[in-house]
Amino acid sequence: MMHLSTHLKKVFEIAEPLARTMEFELLFLEEVNEKGRRTLRIFLDRSDGSVTIEDCANFSRALDPILDVEGSLSGRYQLEVSSPGVNRPLVLPEHFLAQLNAVVEIATFDAVEDRRHFKGRLLKADASPEQGVRLEIDHHTYEIKYQNIKKAHLDYFASQKLEKISRRPVSVRKKKGNSHGA
Repeated sequence: MMHLSTHLKKVFEIAEPLARTMEFELLFLEEVNEKGRRTLRIFLDRSDGSVTIEDCANFSRALDPILDVEGSLSGRYQLEVSSPGVNRPLVLPEHFLAQLNAVVEIATFDAVEDRRHFKGRLLKADASPEQGVRLEIDHHTYEIKYQNIKKAHLDYFASQKLEKISRRPVSVRKKKGNSHGA
């Protein structure tokens, strides 16, 4: 489901087996240009979420010489390896399934009902990569196919706020006043 350019597919083909060997999941990779600086970002995770700074440094040290030898990226670039953090990227159907009822942000390639950017509660996620997700935004639902998702991530803090609101106890007060009855 991750949409990658040709040279990033080659990086993925090199980095993903290395990640598995080191007992990581290669969650996401992207190439960005910020202030004239080209950066290759790789996000790693473990099933228990225990990726440390040292893990990222070890993976970077292992991957960097392989990328240099393979020549999969031409020119100068900076390699950044990190854990997904609280606003973790959502790439595979199982990533979305793990975040049901959370608040997610999605950017699409093609407009869905005249929108390309969405932030709402994830109501449904299909397990099949040919399907997609359903979001609720302001009492309106949007169906988005996985292949139309350009980028997606969890909004951790909005999800925590939503969870607190939904768990808030409802108090019932009896109205004071005169009782009219026999």
